[in-house]
Amino acid sequence: MKKLMNNQKGFVLPLVLVCMALLTSGVSIFLARETAELKANVMNRDYQLCVFTAKNAMAVAQASLGEDLNYTGTKGVAEDENGGTYSIKITLMSGNHRFFDIESQYKTFKKKFTGELEIIPDNNGLNKPEIKQVKWIMVGP
Repeated sequence: MKKLMNNQKGFVLPLVLVCMALLTSGVSIFLARETAELKANVMNRDYQLCVFTAKNAMAVAQASLGEDLNYTGTKGVAEDENGGTYSIKITLMSGNHRFFDIESQYKTFKKKFTGELEIIPDNNGLNKPEIKQVKWIMVGP
């Protein structure tokens, strides 16, 4: 009977296997959480770049209207330097007011901005109108 009580030669292998299983499960849970966090950060970055693309398009619209009061927007879709695309539609409301629609896309995200511009006609003889006020709102998904 004493011989069975002191036989511990096979005890280390199961202990090591149990410890490795626990460590492996802990590491896999950690990696799963980090992967989910990374995906969320990438989606947030893409969303922000979509909004920045729309704001860049708004700046393009304002600059183009500052050069030409008859600017009506992009003919189709234009590329942005950050990799997104946008389209601009400008509608004449009155002599000094313009209505605009801007649609932007970056990867899977799409945004739509709409608003109006008030333009001060050229009073200084510089042949360059000035944009007095811009009101806009994000209306897209």
